[in-house]
Amino acid sequence: MAVKFNATNIIDSKVNLDSYSSSDGFLGFCNSKVGWDDERCINVFIKMLSFFIPDETLVSSIRIYGDLKDHAEMYELSDKDIQVRDRLVKSGVILNVDSDDKADSFHFEGNISGDLLKDFVLYQSSIGELSYHGFLTSEDSGLIIYPHDDCGLGFICLEKKKITNIIEKLKEYAECYSDILQFTIISNAK
Repeated sequence: MAVKFNATNIIDSKVNLDSYSSSDGFLGFCNSKVGWDDERCINVFIKMLSFFIPDETLVSSIRIYGDLKDHAEMYELSDKDIQVRDRLVKSGVILNVDSDDKADSFHFEGNISGDLLKDFVLYQSSIGELSYHGFLTSEDSGLIIYPHDDCGLGFICLEKKKITNIIEKLKEYAECYSDILQFTIISNAK
């Protein structure tokens, strides 16, 4: 019997949660040149995610402590940001909790797509919860992608044999979308 893919175990074993860029297999990142107000940005991010990780599995430890109204005020969330956050809370991707017990433990692992995927990328990149973690991966991709709070995505390769191919694809995206994204490719993959 085949072993079930366990994205949480992959993240725990392959990602340095204190510094993603120090992870073995870190390939680099991209940032938006145009910001979230330009719909082209999120469309390119979603296109990249569906290309590199066609069957997304999200692993999340994102939590909001206390009152959601206080959270919205502290982060100066717009009505649109609040709607995104609330959909993620309702779906279980983000937990709204009273205390910070088990702050680093992952509580969500599941496949997401469509609007929920867009919400997750928007939330992580525009609002940011840096002390918590959210990653996208899949069994066959050999890649972990994470949204970061500088309106961008980071890339960690899981398999040495896929590094060259993934870097070439990232370079293709960098060239194709140079008006929207700025890529920094750093292969310290071991």
